[in-house]
Amino acid sequence: MRIVEYRITVPLNIKEYPLGATYIIAKASLQNSGSGDGIDLITDEPFIKDGVHGRHTFKRMHVGSKVPGFVRAVVPKTSLILEEESWNAFPYTKTTYSNVWLKDRFKMVVETRHLPGPPVEENIHNLSESELKMRKIELIDLGVKAKSNTREYKCKEDPTTFKSEKTGRGPLVPKWWESPEAKEWPVVTCYKLLRVELKWFGLQTLVESYVPSLCRTIFGNTQRQLFCWIDEYYGMSESEILDFAHSQYKQSMVKMKESPPPEEQEEEYSEEEQKAEEQKFMSEEDILGQYEEHLESGMIESDSNTPMEMGRVRVEEEAPSSSATPSSSTVHGEMPQTPPVNKNEQSSDT
Repeated sequence: MRIVEYRITVPLNIKEYPLGATYIIAKASLQNSGSGDGIDLITDEPFIKDGVHGRHTFKRMHVGSKVPGFVRAVVPKTSLILEEESWNAFPYTKTTYSNVWLKDRFKMVVETRHLPGPPVEENIHNLSESELKMRKIELIDLGVKAKSNTREYKCKEDPTTFKSEKTGRGPLVPKWWESPEAKEWPVVTCYKLLRVELKWFGLQTLVESYVPSLCRTIFGNTQRQLFCWIDEYYGMSESEILDFAHSQYKQSMVKMKESPPPEEQEEEYSEEEQKAEEQKFMSEEDILGQYEEHLESGMIESDSNTPMEMGRVRVEEEAPSSSATPSSSTVHGEMPQTPPVNKNEQSSDT
């Protein structure tokens, strides 16, 4: 198992953050739909548990073209569907990811706490001593310019150049929360704790190394959008945000169904990709060795999700259809027990 804590500080207050997060996640879901990929919003409803009020969602995420080549090479294409179940009781949220094909062999949980102020809390998730020894901390500073030569980079979503017309916040510099320009800006830090585990010989090491890198890219891009899209949602009410989100998800589902999945589209393969198709079996050591060679040579980046020249492993187990119901281990509508809430989380910084 890998445990990674990401700390991301944004120039929003504790009231703006959840509204902005709902807006940008819905908008991004539509933008990323197509080629058979997209999100099915199955459940979106309020919940109450132990006096805690929040919102429960259940989604099916079709991610075929987003999955890296070394994963696609060893799993059935029909298995590339993630089930996401989330309990949002801001400032605390918990999201679980599962796969009906992998069942209990794959576990991924993201717990998030939000606090006003800079990234100074050392154990906000109340981890045990053994968990603290396993935990890796990654600070994602939005004031550090992202690599402009990657396909994820968008100049309109660059906090180092963006300045909000409605709030006057930005642009951001490294450790912007300590800069004189930010003295009048609100500050919220998002502490995301990732736990990921895969029990599958031949893929465990790769996936448990790759997922944290992928999450760093996703979390960083999401928080950049949260700030750089602020002029779009600033001033909207909660009901307006929810109406917008439902509209985006409906359009996403239509767009996903209208676009054929990658396996139904014509593709041109390079000589290297053709060689990969000719390979039949590779051991975990061989796969990991080739992956590390590509990283060292610069052929791929650690957070890249472009196809890699990996061998295909025969998988005899049949994958269930995409219409399969959620796994029985998932209890929908019921929020898992959460650790004690830090008293500072209840403040409403404005």
